[in-house]
Amino acid sequence: ELLDYSIEIFKFKARERGLKLELKCDDNVPKVVIGDVVRLRQVLLNLLSNAIKFTNKGSITVTCSVVYTPELPKAFKKLLFQVIDTGIGMDAEEKMRLFSLFTKLERTRQNNPTGSGLGLAICKQLAELMDGQIGVDSELDVGSNFYFTVVVRLLDDIDAKGLFFAANDLLTDVSGTALPNVDTSKVNSASSVASSAATSGANKVVIPRQARILVAEDNEFNWEVVKCFLQEADHLLQWEVNGRDAVKSYTENHTKFDLVFMDCEMPVMDGYTATKAIREFERENDLPRIPVLGLTAYAMSGDRQKCLGSGMDEFMVKPISKNSLLKAIRQWMRMNTVLQTQWQSC
Repeated sequence: ELLDYSIEIFKFKARERGLKLELKCDDNVPKVVIGDVVRLRQVLLNLLSNAIKFTNKGSITVTCSVVYTPELPKAFKKLLFQVIDTGIGMDAEEKMRLFSLFTKLERTRQNNPTGSGLGLAICKQLAELMDGQIGVDSELDVGSNFYFTVVVRLLDDIDAKGLFFAANDLLTDVSGTALPNVDTSKVNSASSVASSAATSGANKVVIPRQARILVAEDNEFNWEVVKCFLQEADHLLQWEVNGRDAVKSYTENHTKFDLVFMDCEMPVMDGYTATKAIREFERENDLPRIPVLGLTAYAMSGDRQKCLGSGMDEFMVKPISKNSLLKAIRQWMRMNTVLQTQWQSC
């Protein structure tokens, strides 16, 4: 899923640049492993982002394979990830200083003046934290192969049982697709209102296809991911880098937003505090409740309760797929429209 997720994120940008983006995964790669998905995702997505940024024509290929490592315990595997591009490539001097902290190659800056640096020093540190290594093979004007390894643990019966019970805590829609945990009281309430409106002969409620979404996210890369997913569906987005700015935007322009995506951990003001401030503003001004969808990298039950306790309506765990985001938007736009109609008629 991580590999498919990564390809999905950059599919639109690759198509915009006329690049072929493909995935190759060996058959012996385990489908499910235990590891640090946050660090792994960050390294892989950063390498993909750079490949697209510095490739003007041709293709980008992501591969995943198992490295034969007999010295590892039986329960562990070493995985090799490669991001191979047909971009501008590098000479020997550039390769040597590529992973130095704050390095920004002069030639890549000239070829792509909008580039913000490679950020590979961070990727190197993250790979090493996962008992892996990172490197590059490159030829000037031919292309580059950025690769890294990580050590992961295989899923045993005990782990699988834990995952089974965790899966039982998720809601399931009619198609059988697991949805993130949501506050069922709000879902049931909205469903009751919708059902009541339908059975009472009320006018048909038209659900807008285009949502106006306030996104509070301090990580620029995560913002780019959300933007890539949602702008393709013609949703209108406004980005704020911390909770304080998100609260300010909402209180000054609350009629301009349909939904809020709220990162839970942000500087200046976190998402929990920001959501409480939004709810207080709504109460003080007798406003309808805007859906706030919490985004977090943590999936513990206590984190879910903290999100919902702060006033968020849904708890979504990163990495979030494009389909999950779009499904959540459709769900809450439908509920919000029905509830807004009910609120206006009171």
